[in-house]
Amino acid sequence: SLAMSLISMHASEAIKKQKA
Repeated sequence: SLAMSLISMHASEAIKKQKA
């Protein structure tokens, strides 16, 4: 669903920020 896609994208960005 769209919501799941949005959450997945947001989580991916958050993980990237934390790793950086």
